[in-house]
Amino acid sequence: MKYTAIVVAALGAALLSTPTNVGAAQEGGSVCGHVNAPASVIFQLEQAQPAPENTIVARSQSEVVTTSVNLDGTFCFSGLHGDLHTLTAFEDAFPQYQANVVPVDGKTVTVTIQGT
Repeated sequence: MKYTAIVVAALGAALLSTPTNVGAAQEGGSVCGHVNAPASVIFQLEQAQPAPENTIVARSQSEVVTTSVNLDGTFCFSGLHGDLHTLTAFEDAFPQYQANVVPVDGKTVTVTIQGT
């Protein structure tokens, strides 16, 4: 009986010492949007196999994340840190497609990337 009480007390202490928001701080924010480029540019990059140029890169001081640009020009990142990110679409082929954005934890920020 004494052994059971010790085990229950130890488990209770372990549960009380565990943070209740484990993982919540790492949720991050989403950034979704559209690259305002001619359809011919996106289609041309999509046809190149493999198509490493048909991507968008989100760079900040804390991370570098890459995702694909869909044929309709849309893209979406999730789980980005909350610091300033520079988004660059078609980086190797057309580096002038850029935008800056700050993701918000638990929310989706929408951005349109224009060519310069």
